[in-house]
Amino acid sequence: MLTPILGFLLGSSAATGQVADVCAWTQEGSWADYQPGTLQKIEQELAPPKPEGVGQTPTGLPVKVTVNYSGESRPVSEVNRDAIATFAQAKQPPSQPNITELFTKEFRFTEAGKDYWLPLQKQMIPFLNKELSKGDSVQLLALWIGYAHPQGEVNHTFLVNEFCKL
Repeated sequence: MLTPILGFLLGSSAATGQVADVCAWTQEGSWADYQPGTLQKIEQELAPPKPEGVGQTPTGLPVKVTVNYSGESRPVSEVNRDAIATFAQAKQPPSQPNITELFTKEFRFTEAGKDYWLPLQKQMIPFLNKELSKGDSVQLLALWIGYAHPQGEVNHTFLVNEFCKL
């Protein structure tokens, strides 16, 4: 099922609308799994046929995206908090700290004119606040973990694991 999804993530920078990769991401380990893409493309490819239920992937879908930072934050929404908890139950070994505690705030980013509220690991928040200003272009390493249908609308949940100002 994920094969078609990975196909669009492996496209060229020109096809995905990405700017040149100026961030020094290591090509070793899990960072190399984050392929260029867009939040919008993932939402389109993974849009459910009916506005109901919940959809998740047990491993998450890593993507490297370029967005604009709004400077706004809020506590993690209930729908994103529930998605994180469900993802953690399926993926996380009981011996590890609860990943839901890593995501307490979400930040508003814009991609192609659409706003996204994305949960960010709390240990990154001081760095984000120091390094970014409203309107800055930023590259995110995000993990799509699923979607839900609060009040009939589809909400896709992406967890931000790293960022780099462009």
